[in-house]
Amino acid sequence: MILTVLLILGFFLSFLPIAMVAAQPWKICGSSKYTANSTYQSNLDSLLSSSFLAVNGDSSSGFLFGKGSRGAAPDTVYAVALCRGDVNASACSGCVDAAYAAATARLCPLSKDATVFYDECALRFSDEDILNMDAFGRVNTSAAVGVAPLVLMNITSEPMLSGWDTNIQATKNFTQFFIKTMNYIVGQALSSLKLYAAIRVDMDDADASNTGTLPRRLFCLAQCAPDLVEDICYNCLKNFSDLATANFAGRQGGRILALRCNLRC
Repeated sequence: MILTVLLILGFFLSFLPIAMVAAQPWKICGSSKYTANSTYQSNLDSLLSSSFLAVNGDSSSGFLFGKGSRGAAPDTVYAVALCRGDVNASACSGCVDAAYAAATARLCPLSKDATVFYDECALRFSDEDILNMDAFGRVNTSAAVGVAPLVLMNITSEPMLSGWDTNIQATKNFTQFFIKTMNYIVGQALSSLKLYAAIRVDMDDADASNTGTLPRRLFCLAQCAPDLVEDICYNCLKNFSDLATANFAGRQGGRILALRCNLRC
C-alpha cells in the first residue's frame, strides 16, 4: 500500500472538526487536598499564577515546554507544561495560564495534584516530583501517577464511520491504512527536533478505490515533551498508536492524552 504524505506546518486543528466525548478542557484530579491560604497554596500561586513558561520555559523548545518547582518539603509544588508544537510562545503561555486558572477555580479546586488538557496545551501540578526521570531512566508519561492516559473518541449522533463493517474488505483495507499511518506518524515525531509531527496521509488511487465510502485521507498528530529521551518517546507513542488502533476502530477520530506525550488522528 502506497501512502502519499503531506507534513502539515500550519495549525493542525483546522483540518479536524471533531466533536469529542466532552468539551475541553479535560481533567484528571488527584484525591489529596490542600487547605485554602496554606503554604502549599502560596507556593502553587507563586509558581503558576502568571507567566510560568516565561520563567521556567525551555528556550530550545521555543518556550513551548517548561517545568519547575517552588517551596520546601512538605509543601513543595512541582509543575510541567507542554504546548502543541505549532503554537507560538504567546499563545502557549496564555493557554497554560488559562489551564492553571481553570484547574484551581472550577476543575480541581484545592487538589494538590491536577492535570488539565486543552487543544493547545497540557499542564500538571503536583505535590509529587514529576520533573525528572528516575535512576532507571523512567519518567511519568501518563497524565497522573497510577492513572492510565486519557483515551478520548469522538461521539456524535452517528459515531461510527459510514460504511464501517468489519466483515468487508473495504474495512480491512482501511484498517491497514490506519496502522501504516500510525507507524509513520510515530517515526515522523521521533525524527523532528521538536519531537512533534502533524501530517496528512492519502491513499494512492489504486488502494483508495477499494475502501468504499470509508475515508481515503487521514490527519494525524503526535508529540513528546523535549525532555524525553528517544527510546522513551518511542515507547510512549508506540503504545499510544496501539491504543489508537484498538480503540479508534470505526470512529471518525480520537486522541490519547498524557502529560509528556500525545497522539491524535
